[in-house]
Amino acid sequence: MSAETTWLCSRQSLPLLLLLSLAVSSCLGASLSPTGSGAVSEPADVLEGDWIKFDCPYDQGLDKSKLHELGASVQDCQQPLELLQDPGLFTRALVAAVLGKVSALSDSMNSGVLKGRQPPALQVNSQHPLVRDGLVEVDEARSSVGLIRLRVRAVTNRTGGLCAVCGQTVSSFGYSMVKKTALRIRKPPVASLSFVSLRSPAAALHSETRDAAGARRLELQSGALPGWLHCDGVAEQLTAVRLFKDDKLLNETPDSRLQQSLGPDFSEQLIGSYRCEAVSSQPFLMEKGKNIGFDSLYLLG
Repeated sequence: MSAETTWLCSRQSLPLLLLLSLAVSSCLGASLSPTGSGAVSEPADVLEGDWIKFDCPYDQGLDKSKLHELGASVQDCQQPLELLQDPGLFTRALVAAVLGKVSALSDSMNSGVLKGRQPPALQVNSQHPLVRDGLVEVDEARSSVGLIRLRVRAVTNRTGGLCAVCGQTVSSFGYSMVKKTALRIRKPPVASLSFVSLRSPAAALHSETRDAAGARRLELQSGALPGWLHCDGVAEQLTAVRLFKDDKLLNETPDSRLQQSLGPDFSEQLIGSYRCEAVSSQPFLMEKGKNIGFDSLYLLG
């Protein structure tokens, strides 16, 4: 059995134990034996929208057959190592590489994707949705140190519950996971500031526009008051929601909503710049200086 068969046997989504039991029939006699679980590192905190680097190192001690093949991927954390796909031109891995010349076996033992190419031979699966959508990039692959480096951009609706994994062939019939890191996405706090009139119909009594700089301006018509300013905050480990007027604190609460009454009649004292803040005590967000979210508007009448 060649390494080409090993790399291309279908291992898409079956549980690992089932794959082990079906290895002989599904892979034409190849033994699907993950010989190591790899080093499961601490979850990596990353700010939503930022990049995190993930290094996939080559472990010479695992490479008993000297295949020098390495693969890195981003996948569901609950699934076994998914470096492979059913027979075709591409591995499921985002990246696959031959990092050095095969010493113990012929060139035909290399995976089909990389067969015949001079090392370091690097193949990126550009059809993988994470690569296609620009959420994962390949920084480098260096044969001298045996390394593939991925850059993963943390987008909550695409990378929630995903892990970066690194694996390599350990023989012509098996692979091993070298490293696995969960991507723990941290979202900055979000604040929103809105006006609610207690009059009916309220829609005709106030209007919101934006000035040339994009700042919100809320104009109240006669009869719009009394009403409320609603200051809402959403955050991991929410500490406080605060409302300011002209940079002076009006009120704050440990809850997710603060209500400030306006009225019953309009006065010039109400005119000014209002800012709603949501404050988080999450350590990583504080370290990054991203633990406060805000929304603002200028009130006039």
